[in-house]
Amino acid sequence: MLQNYKKSKEGQKGFTIVELLIVIVVIAILAAITIVAYNGVTTSARSSKAKQNAQNVQSVAEAYNAEQGRYPGTITELSTGGTAAKIPSGMTVLRGPAAPTGATAGVSAWTASTFSGLTPVALTATNGETNVTYSIAGTAGASTGGVIAYWDFGTGSALNFIYVGSATGTTVLTQPAA
Repeated sequence: MLQNYKKSKEGQKGFTIVELLIVIVVIAILAAITIVAYNGVTTSARSSKAKQNAQNVQSVAEAYNAEQGRYPGTITELSTGGTAAKIPSGMTVLRGPAAPTGATAGVSAWTASTFSGLTPVALTATNGETNVTYSIAGTAGASTGGVIAYWDFGTGSALNFIYVGSATGTTVLTQPAA
């Protein structure tokens, strides 16, 4: 029986179709695992970069407060920073959202807890790595703090916040001047 099998295999070289299919399935499984792992690492890296940018803005705002005795009240003040700290190149600080729908005319007050319902929210997955928004507590000339919002790539839609000065999640915030 074994001799007949050996004789039937003489002159035949290569792999059977079943062996080839098994190899293809194993390669496909390994490729799928690699793609999933890569996507997770990429999302984590983008989230880390966005958070680091927000922390850089926080450092600039705190340094500005240490030098001026108040927090930056405009985007220009924040962008130029004080003498001790500057916004890193390649990063953009955008104005926080305008007044919520139904707000009293001329009033652009809101809290961080209502941020996601405000328009325009300038942060998206497209620009969230290099852009953050800044809103102030108080008035432009006497800001007591603010909130920095950055994109959360983990959820793909939510925003995270870093507070500076006296600002909290319930602090009434305003849109800073450019």
